[in-house]
Amino acid sequence: MDTFGDTIDREMLSEELAAELDAKATQTSLNTESEAREAAVSALDTRLTEVEAQKCEIYLGSYNGNGEKNTQAIRLGYQPKAVLVAK
Repeated sequence: MDTFGDTIDREMLSEELAAELDAKATQTSLNTESEAREAAVSALDTRLTEVEAQKCEIYLGSYNGNGEKNTQAIRLGYQPKAVLVAK
């Protein structure tokens, strides 16, 4: 029994078999692309959820002191990132 010990080139295949292999390669590429896009969309959705949670909110208010040097505590209910005090 003889065995083939060389490489099979595309030219050695029938047109039907070559077309079938091309179709499988194309489908594999499409599946890989689809999976990559799904992963990217999922990562983007996760990041968007994180960004929306950090949205900018502005709260305004005023306080009129009585002129004494006593301190005044103002409870906001959250930790502000910035506070503007103007006279």
